[in-house]
Amino acid sequence: MTFSLKPSSMVAVCILALSFCLNGCGGSSSTPAPANPTPVQPTPPANPPEEPSSGSSGANLVPPSGKVLSIVGQDLDALRVYQRDCIDCATPGGITSYVGLDAVLTNSGGAIFGGLGVDANGQLVSDENDADWGSGKVSAAKSLQLYPGSAIALGLSFGQTAGGTQAIVNGDYSDEIARLGQFIKSIAPTPVYLRIGYEFDGNWNTHFYDAETYKQAFQVIVDGIEAEGVDNVDYVWQTAASP
Repeated sequence: MTFSLKPSSMVAVCILALSFCLNGCGGSSSTPAPANPTPVQPTPPANPPEEPSSGSSGANLVPPSGKVLSIVGQDLDALRVYQRDCIDCATPGGITSYVGLDAVLTNSGGAIFGGLGVDANGQLVSDENDADWGSGKVSAAKSLQLYPGSAIALGLSFGQTAGGTQAIVNGDYSDEIARLGQFIKSIAPTPVYLRIGYEFDGNWNTHFYDAETYKQAFQVIVDGIEAEGVDNVDYVWQTAASP
């Protein structure tokens, strides 16, 4: 299946910093949040756009017309503080977490199971073993436990893979891609926005990603996940939009 990007299938997500709250953290609001707010869930459009003849991938998890899916993050501590202290804030429609493709099958080092937070049998890793790349601990599984009704935006990093992006194109990471697909499938019907090689054009990433090889790797990852029968994911092409 060939993946193609088209304006009608692009997913707009709003990633909010922890310090930004919808109604003001701890402050008063003219319209108090309900005791048990219900997150806005993305739903497929009533009349989804016609697929191009070349085919496309993804679950088409587009928010309702005129709505924005607000997503907060980005590490476990930040999500816990938001839940604990931002008592007047709406439950987020989505949360963020991060996954390192090269480590999703690894049970040692500083990125056990690549940030998925669970082993191949679905068992949670211990708190001290949660993945940490230096910006706070992350665990996709534990983040979803904090916000079980929210979507999740997974930032998929593959810049650190041995052999570089070309190794993904060569098929060296097919097992890791399959494991990622199995994880996403296991958390269905939770909507997943997979940010493949996010911020690929940022000046901090240009030594990892060659444009043409990146596009080929993107396709390989999509194909590998589709092969696992995943139907709760959309694939996000996320530019850094930086100088």
